[in-house]
Amino acid sequence: MSCSGLIPEGRLLAAFSGGEDSLYMLMLLAREAGERTEAAYVDHGIRSRAELEREIGLNRENAARLGIRLHIITLAPGAVAALAREKGIGVEAAARTLRYGALEKLRKEIGADWILTAHHREDQAETVIMRLMASAPIWALGGIRRQEGHIFRPLLSVPKAEISAAVRESGLRFSVDSTNADDSYLRNGIRKRIMPCLTEEAISHLAGLAARCQELARHGDIPMERGFFVTIARKAFAEASMPAREDAIFRAFAGMGYAGRLSRRLVASICSKGSGSLDAGGISVYFARDGIRIYPELPSFVIPFSDGAAAGPLRFTSEHACSRTLRIDMDLVAGPLIARKSREGDRISLKGGSRNVKALEKDWRIPYSVVLEDRIGLVAVLARAFGGNDRLSERFLGHDGVPVSLIASV
Repeated sequence: MSCSGLIPEGRLLAAFSGGEDSLYMLMLLAREAGERTEAAYVDHGIRSRAELEREIGLNRENAARLGIRLHIITLAPGAVAALAREKGIGVEAAARTLRYGALEKLRKEIGADWILTAHHREDQAETVIMRLMASAPIWALGGIRRQEGHIFRPLLSVPKAEISAAVRESGLRFSVDSTNADDSYLRNGIRKRIMPCLTEEAISHLAGLAARCQELARHGDIPMERGFFVTIARKAFAEASMPAREDAIFRAFAGMGYAGRLSRRLVASICSKGSGSLDAGGISVYFARDGIRIYPELPSFVIPFSDGAAAGPLRFTSEHACSRTLRIDMDLVAGPLIARKSREGDRISLKGGSRNVKALEKDWRIPYSVVLEDRIGLVAVLARAFGGNDRLSERFLGHDGVPVSLIASV
């Protein structure tokens, strides 16, 4: 068995579907890093229960034989189809989004440093072909990246033939996903009809093209700041090559959890637009003075306000974030205090007069804010976490009180 794939240091979580490729990876990890490796199988619930149970049973058996602890993650029934409908994406893309989310959650729970997937050289070639067929921008021809955040792909340079030979030699059985025979999936069609027509040299060249496009995009890498939103440095963006700009947009959208495909038209719009804003299927792009800001979607919510209360990625705290942290005298609050996402028509009474919250957001060049509201009206606007400012209602000015901060993270 070859070690041509690089195994990173630290604790490892192997994404183990039970197929030939992930079984090969688990064999390699058991030999080279077994004491620091755990594996996870994600049950998407999109195949027959009988097939899935057989697959899980075989996976348990193989993991036990290799001495690797196996976690079984079961997604909620209908979750894949629901996400596909909500985001307007295919079932494969929805399953991938939920799978990586579940793996990342488990990685944090067990204290692993990396999630390892079994993508190999032919997977890379297929991805390049798919993107060529879609007339993708040049950054997309970089295909699958060896490392993205906590995800690492140790087999990306390993030929499929080498994987198959090693698994045959091991005598271990692997599972076969019945959906691999479904030609309605583009990748399956490419794998069955195009890949067999390519020579070994052609496949190697396609994988090499991906590596060169990645290197081209990295040349003149554009700095960006990551928090609840991503800010791409405006000056560096303007001075960079087009491949580097496209790559920066891709990385920013990926960091915000964008599950769809970035169209050439959208990328061109972001590259050419100098002001205003753009909406990209839930992801908001704002052109501010300090840079290009990429915001994730923030669903509407209404929750009782309290210290430590959370709404998705938002958390309210009484800790002093800085000298500008609002202080609210709770004795002046009329009835229950709630926190919610801002809405059209929201107004807050400030020292200089009543202001429309959406107008404030427009001034700050942000897509949304969070408001605190009691029975009388808005108590505060919390927008500093999104690149704006916090504002306190005039009826609370001049009164000391509990510090209120909003911490937002993704």
